[in-house]
Amino acid sequence: MRSFLRQPGPVSLRRHTTDSASPERKDGRLQRGFFSRSRVLLVAERLFVTRGYARTSLEAIIAESGLTRGAIYHHFDGKEALFAAVAEAISARAAIGIALAAQSATGIDDRLRAVCNAYLDAGLSPAVRQVLLVDAPAVLGWEKWRTIGTPQGLGFLEMLIQSAVANDAVADLPVRALAHALLGAINELNMSLAASDDKDRARLEAGLVVDRLLSGLRPRQPKSR
Repeated sequence: MRSFLRQPGPVSLRRHTTDSASPERKDGRLQRGFFSRSRVLLVAERLFVTRGYARTSLEAIIAESGLTRGAIYHHFDGKEALFAAVAEAISARAAIGIALAAQSATGIDDRLRAVCNAYLDAGLSPAVRQVLLVDAPAVLGWEKWRTIGTPQGLGFLEMLIQSAVANDAVADLPVRALAHALLGAINELNMSLAASDDKDRARLEAGLVVDRLLSGLRPRQPKSR
């Protein structure tokens, strides 16, 4: 293997020229590395979504991407690590849609409702459905799936619930427990969406259930005498 340690001796003009160009060479390597990693992720996502994790081999990803095995292993330790990176990218994209839904809502109550429905809408995406809902729990394990498989995460939902409680849009209940309950219900509904043969109907029914759940969280009005 070629050594990168310099041999002792006088510094020549040629060596000085080579050294001064090294930052450009480093930039070139970084760019090539970025593009090769992006290429692998794009190809891997397409195959994981259309074929599923079990039916997608690393050899197929290598062949489709046009890269060498060494180039792929330079970025990822193997198929599972590559799948985790794809799952993170899909989750990040879904999180953008959920955040936009929160921003577009006009009131506190509407914001929580819009976010819950945005979670359900994300579950209709083939990428979210196959990678995050079907394959990720088994491939990555429960804990890691909960970390990257739920766009925006538990903390975001807690923040919305805390705001809703403070503005009397939601009953004064333990915020973290309520966030877990809502997120658990949404995850289960998304799992049923993923397994349903009639996704439009399943989405409509899931929306009705979430709407009723949220309506039941409103503070009770005092009884008039």
